[in-house]
Amino acid sequence: MVILESCTPAQQQQFYYFVPSENPSTIKKVVNESSDSELPSDLEEFIVVDAAKSESDEEEAVVSVNSILPQVFDAHFHLDRSIRAVWGRSGGHSVEDLLQYSLSSNVSYKPAIQVDVVGGFLVSSEPKSYPEVNFTIQSPWKVAIGVHPKHYDTLTVEITMILQQLLDHPKVVALGECGLDRTINPSQWCTQEEVFVRLLKLCRIEKPLVLHLRGTKGDLYSSDVHGRCLMLI
Repeated sequence: MVILESCTPAQQQQFYYFVPSENPSTIKKVVNESSDSELPSDLEEFIVVDAAKSESDEEEAVVSVNSILPQVFDAHFHLDRSIRAVWGRSGGHSVEDLLQYSLSSNVSYKPAIQVDVVGGFLVSSEPKSYPEVNFTIQSPWKVAIGVHPKHYDTLTVEITMILQQLLDHPKVVALGECGLDRTINPSQWCTQEEVFVRLLKLCRIEKPLVLHLRGTKGDLYSSDVHGRCLMLI
């Protein structure tokens, strides 16, 4: 029996990434009846094996758990781009639709390590694919609304008003992504900075700012653009 709370972080990680040859939802391990170890309170099913029984008796205990997949939280996910890549349009589908599609036969690639995605942040940074102002979402996902620095020229007065309304939505928990991206033509940097400053004025104390900061090709750590961002803030 594996009791993760008693394992070191390295052992826990080894357990998470172990891929059994049989059903991944079943762990087989011998549990000695004479063991004094306490069983975890949330264990759903276990079989105690009597060490005194003959070899013909069942020698393994099956511990059944609903899911042994490691739970993950996606902190930055562009739902609109993924939907556009799969269905050719930016809307009309939910996160659940995309997750279901990923498990279908339409997707030939399957991850070597499966995980249970329990939530995350849907980042909408292209005004053309913003959700409706009164959008609804039933899943545990939250939303971040902003303007990607490469789309700085889309921040019109109308988009600014829509952005302000979306920031009032209870499911919108962050402003972003927005920031500076030096991979565009240097002649556009000043205008990009002006748009970034306009977005900074929409910041709210209770909503974190999601930054996109990318320097020039030669700036390996984007140190220059980080410094410039701090100056503007």
